[in-house]
Amino acid sequence: MIEVRQTAEFRNWLNGLADTNAVKKITIRIARVQSGLMGDAKFSTALANCGSTSAPAIASTS
Repeated sequence: MIEVRQTAEFRNWLNGLADTNAVKKITIRIARVQSGLMGDAKFSTALANCGSTSAPAIASTS
């Protein structure tokens, strides 16, 4: 199982989304990743270590 940590910044961003369908899809996707179902994705350390973006990192430590 993969550990996903949620930061306050990410939680605020997610709670601030007006599109409830987007929130549901993001939440479901995070749950799938936690279960080890990565889909057709490749992990990149460059992505994990990148600077601030418009969407806060999901796997950041809190």
